Amino acid sequence: MSAHRLAQALTDIGKGHSQDDESTLAEGLAAFRGAADAWRAWSAVADQPAGFQERAITLLYLSQELRVNGGGRQKDEIADVDQEIVEVYRILAEEEPYGFEGSLAIALTNSSISLARAGRGEEAVDALRDASASCPAGTASTRLAGPAFEAPSRGRT
Repeated sequence: MSAHRLAQALTDIGKGHSQDDESTLAEGLAAFRGAADAWRAWSAVADQPAGFQERAITLLYLSQELRVNGGGRQKDEIADVDQEIVEVYRILAEEEPYGFEGSLAIALTNSSISLARAGRGEEAVDALRDASASCPAGTASTRLAGPAFEAPSRGRT
């Protein structure tokens, strides 16, 4: 089986195991981790944008599963996965700027949040600055990036 097909199969297995009992959740996370490894291997040799897009999608699934079903115990892994998503979108944005700059800005914003939650504040601030710089002023992605670290309102206006 090629790395491409293996990655697709593992991604499908991971999707099939979301929000089940605890043992199948662990299997789902393992499948997403395996799929991410397979996509890394395939995209490294194939050097095709489609492979990088599939890799980003699988990493997004993994990040989501870690957040939702990981019980918040894997903050560093979430931050690392989110940073890898940023790197994949950087590659895609170089190939097709108008198609992926917005996704890159959103990925950077998400990465800044997960880095902050993992206690990696300096890296979080850098990611937030990159998010603001990667998207033209006034776009939705820049507006999302702006308030990421503002203190929550206490009901005062």
